[in-house]
Amino acid sequence: DISLPRRFEKQYAALVSDPALVLCGCLVRSFPDEEVGEGMRIYENWLNSVVSEQEIRRDFFVESPFAHPSVVYRREAVLEAGGYRDSGWPEDYDLWMRLYLSGARFSKVPEVLYLWRDRPDRLSRTDRAYVIPHFRKLKLHYLLLGPLKRRGRITIWGAGREGRWWCKELLEAGVGIERFIDVDPKKIGRCVGEIPVDSMESLKERREGGFIIGAVGARGARELIRTELLSLGYSELVDFIFVA
Repeated sequence: DISLPRRFEKQYAALVSDPALVLCGCLVRSFPDEEVGEGMRIYENWLNSVVSEQEIRRDFFVESPFAHPSVVYRREAVLEAGGYRDSGWPEDYDLWMRLYLSGARFSKVPEVLYLWRDRPDRLSRTDRAYVIPHFRKLKLHYLLLGPLKRRGRITIWGAGREGRWWCKELLEAGVGIERFIDVDPKKIGRCVGEIPVDSMESLKERREGGFIIGAVGARGARELIRTELLSLGYSELVDFIFVA
């Protein structure tokens, strides 16, 4: 990997300028081009679109919002959070999650300051801790400790494969699922197991304690759902959250 000139200077300056800031990342670019696949490029583009503290926090359960080697953080805060742990899933994302739940503040320098080398033998491509099911188990674990703690029955937006997976895992964890929301007319009015599928029109009638998990895989769907919920007066992280 390659750190570009002034990378550490700029990240250190961000931490010094804000004593409450715990971790500072930066934008990244993957290389060499012939080794970077479509999936990695999609992740890179997403990573570089999640820049402000608000964007980082709202999408924390979508993907890891930081390229691990691109961050600078306060040693004391990381030690207090328990440092790195081997839990059978990505150890960096696990640490970010614990910092997130502790209320730590995050930021990124909005510049590409780190060149991230991609290659077939990268640990994230060869170690089972980095397979998708383990990422999801990690997210589920911290959802239950944080955003879903002391919640009542919830709504899942998305009755497709993503939503059904989250429904199954949440039910097994003892979380009550009230309903699905979907835009596919073939699904609306039917049930997934015993859980009904409603249209998004039903969201206009606010339900007490009806926290919403957005679990959709279609590209661009997340932003459309966010826009719809915000227009109805829902507040992100208070009334709804996105997962992937």
